[in-house]
Amino acid sequence: MSSFHHETPSPSAASTAREAEVRRLIGLLDQGPSESLFQAVGMLISDASLSADEPALEAAQDGLQWLHARSSAMQKDLEQRGRLLGLIDVTHWALRRLPSGLQLSLDPDSHSARFLLSVAREPGLSNQAIAERLGVDDTEVSRLGRRLLAAGVVWRRKEWRRNYWDVTPRGQHYLETSGLLTAIYRKGSSLKFAMGVDVRPNYFTGVVIDSEGRIVARHSSPLECALDAIVPQIATFVEQLRQVAPDLAIDMDSRRIFLGVEIGGHVAQEGGIIYAPNYGLAKSGPVPVSEPVASITKMPTVLENDANALAEFEMIFGSCVDSSSFATVLIDEGIGCGLVVDGRVMHGARGGAGEVGHFVVEPEGRDCTCGNRGCLESVAGIKAIAEIARENSDQDVSDLAAVEMLLESADPKPAETAFQRAGNALGRGISAMLNFMDPEKVVLYGPSELVDEGNHPAARIFMMAVRESSQRYTFSSISREHALIPKKYTPEVGARAVASAAMRRLGES
Repeated sequence: MSSFHHETPSPSAASTAREAEVRRLIGLLDQGPSESLFQAVGMLISDASLSADEPALEAAQDGLQWLHARSSAMQKDLEQRGRLLGLIDVTHWALRRLPSGLQLSLDPDSHSARFLLSVAREPGLSNQAIAERLGVDDTEVSRLGRRLLAAGVVWRRKEWRRNYWDVTPRGQHYLETSGLLTAIYRKGSSLKFAMGVDVRPNYFTGVVIDSEGRIVARHSSPLECALDAIVPQIATFVEQLRQVAPDLAIDMDSRRIFLGVEIGGHVAQEGGIIYAPNYGLAKSGPVPVSEPVASITKMPTVLENDANALAEFEMIFGSCVDSSSFATVLIDEGIGCGLVVDGRVMHGARGGAGEVGHFVVEPEGRDCTCGNRGCLESVAGIKAIAEIARENSDQDVSDLAAVEMLLESADPKPAETAFQRAGNALGRGISAMLNFMDPEKVVLYGPSELVDEGNHPAARIFMMAVRESSQRYTFSSISREHALIPKKYTPEVGARAVASAAMRRLGES
């Protein structure tokens, strides 16, 4: 049975957990500062700023100011005091940029709503350009802009005597949750859309995104066939996803719709699956996907590896829009890596570039599905972590959530060891990549139990081990210069990434 769904987060719980984690890390910094602790605090501040989490930001500011006062009085290391001052400055400005309480309810036909929709569609509009679109004078635009600015839904920048306007993340959220966003689609016949389909071994997840990368529809359904017979079922699933569109008033003209399909395996540049052992497809020659799917759906189609799709998403909408060389690492049952060099995703001669999951980190270690021993994914893949914890305890744990629960048991050691061992192994794999590639950033995608340090004790153990291990095995100047950015991965994140990749490639052509 297929299902349509909308997820509703719990911001209050996340905020409380984030504030508690800030206070915990401040306490650890007081006991003994380290590079990994400074990075963890910095990431929490960034997360709190993006989430407009005022209590967590205030806790960070108070704690950091207290630490700086203590270090100054005790004449501690000048570099440490400089790091503290830098974090205090970042936190100060994050608090200054918090929008006021959003008390806004706009009539879709009002000038205020049309103002907000205009700058959402065309960021950087001037007062004069907005006045022309609304049919009002500049004075009215200034009045409308002040109201929206006070609500925190637009930004204004001044260049000489002119104002230019952009929508804020809070404004985007308001558009998406208020129903105003559908007005863009209803009127925007020239906008491009893309569909993305994430293929798991037993189910599909699909999304529709607009030209700004925003998800406007989602759908999921079981996968009921072998991978070598997957084309008709992808086409059926795409048709189901298209049925969501009329509810959003999207003009689904196939000339403006692109399709991306992603899978965890080696993908040929010609659009075929070469090797996907986690899906039961051994090396037997490429299974064509792109062309036959495009022929059935009448939609231009891109097939891509899941980690490469994330890399392309990061270039377009993510944390690497200002970076020309970076990497994405995806932790799932296997471990994949997308490599970007000089603004291009590297695929390799046979679609296997970035196969970090089979870098050997423990030569005498556990057997890997590839037939080798001690591969990274045999230690740090999500299935492997659960297996290692189970082998060293008397508990029947089958997934990461169950392993994390062991941390609260009378004997937490097997779980701690499993997470630390996985983090150490991944850090060694990342260090090898840093040494031979020297990327500006590494974006680490994984389940929340491994990357969400604010809400999961397992993630704190795992990520601390990743940072310490990667720094230990990386050439000193490189280890100081790169940024490690953890992000939560879900199939929906993957579907959005490959939709973005399809829009970028096919939209340009």
